[in-house]
Amino acid sequence: MLHLDLNAEPFWLEVLPGQRTQFRPITTKTILVARNAGALAAKADPEHAEEASSEAFTRSCAQQGIVAWEGVGDTSDNPLPVTPEAIAAYLSNWRIYDAIDKRYVIPALVRGDEKNAFAPSQSGTTGAKIPAKGSADTAPSASRRKRTAKSAPTA
Repeated sequence: MLHLDLNAEPFWLEVLPGQRTQFRPITTKTILVARNAGALAAKADPEHAEEASSEAFTRSCAQQGIVAWEGVGDTSDNPLPVTPEAIAAYLSNWRIYDAIDKRYVIPALVRGDEKNAFAPSQSGTTGAKIPAKGSADTAPSASRRKRTAKSAPTA
């Protein structure tokens, strides 16, 4: 059963020990913007397209999702406000980036996959090729299998 949270609110994650970040739930818009960012990054770096796309996707989700943080400051220990520049610097730390990818982005994608776990229907619009009847790609009919099946030896 698909469960919908009609009151989804921002939530806190401890990204690193002593550092918490508040995130908005990932929405359809978040995913669409992140996909676009990933596609543009892949196009800009075709030699490393997969890595560039993955990084841009996670960065985009984080940039759209981060609402607030605790335990993030400048070099003089002054708390930093959440700004696009501060988020970019924050995500430049590989430990932060990795934690956000594993604890915010991937779980949202996995939940989406679990909600859509039904196999595509062959009569649907999935674009799947349906082999012609009687072609080598189709299974034999039940009556044909019955006629060609060998009896198990009896002892």
